[in-house]
Formats: sequence, structure tokens, C-alpha cells
Amino acid sequence: MPVRLVAPGVAWLAASDAALPALSSADAERAATLTAPRRARFLRGRAALRALLDERAVVEPARCPDCSARHGAPEVRADGARLFASTSHADGGSLAAVSRRRVGVDVETASALRVPPPIPVPPGEDPLRHWTRVEAVLKADGRGLRVDPAAVALAPAGDGWRAELEGAVYDVRDLAIDAAHVAAIAVSQSS
Repeated sequence: MPVRLVAPGVAWLAASDAALPALSSADAERAATLTAPRRARFLRGRAALRALLDERAVVEPARCPDCSARHGAPEVRADGARLFASTSHADGGSLAAVSRRRVGVDVETASALRVPPPIPVPPGEDPLRHWTRVEAVLKADGRGLRVDPAAVALAPAGDGWRAELEGAVYDVRDLAIDAAHVAAIAVSQSS
């Protein structure tokens, strides 16, 4: 199964897919520093991201705000424009998204035994699904888990969710990957 589009600007690559694109020199250097399991996730994420982009697009890891190393969210430049990108990995595959606005994705294995950090979960909500929405917002924000997940306020809105975090507003949608995975995307309402 090749890279599969699961929503506009969102691609999924199952772990069983071996067709990975040629790497840029920056991606090859980064991949060489990773352990085998992390390298496989990184390569799948880059392959899913590349499936959404023109070959001329430049993809580089952003500088980490904590240590200044280049291992942050992907920075994408295509035809002179900056695009926002996000990748997420779970057992079974990698998810990537590209948008003209800040974007975050999260995917988790539906049977995950690990417990998400304690956050308020609305009555009747699946805790793991709620967590993927919150983490997608934190990734779109750009600070990830350096922000208290409980600071994300989610409310139903139309066929999705509206999230607020420190004055920023995000549109959040659940993504249908397959029965083994739970995923969400968050896109900033402003650029």
C-alpha cells in the first residue's frame, strides 16, 4: 500500500510500505544519527511529507527553541512560500500534514496501553481520541508538550472541534486512518 491521502494535505504511510523516497542531504544526515526504530519512523514521516510536496520543496527540521539543534517540526519552503508541516508516528505508520497555516497532527495506536497525561476529558469522550486532538493543537502551536495540555480548551464546532490555547484558535478534526489508529489534525484559524 503506498502513501494514502486521508484528508486534503494529510498523508498516511503504513509501516509495511517499503517504498521510501530519496532523502535530501539534511534528512540523510539526521537519519544517520538516529537509532534503528527512530530512523524508520523518521523515514516514514519524511516519505509521507514528500508525498504531499513538489520535489522542489525544501524540507528542513526547525531549530529547537530549547537547545537550538535542528530537530524540531519540519520547515517547508515551496516556490518561495513558507508552508507549515507536522508529522506524527505510531506503531504501524506515520502521518504528515502540510498547510499554509500552522498545523499539527497526532496519531496514536488505538490499543495503546500507555495512559495519556492527565487532562480533563469530557463525559462520554474517548480519552485517547480526546488526547490526539489536544496533542495536535500543541503541535500546531509549535511548543508541543512544553505547554500544559490542560491549557487547551476544546469545544464541539460543526463536524469537528474548536480549540483555544492562550488566545490562539484552531480548527480540529478527527482523521480516519484505520481501525488500529486514532488521529487528529489541528489548523490555526490565523496564519
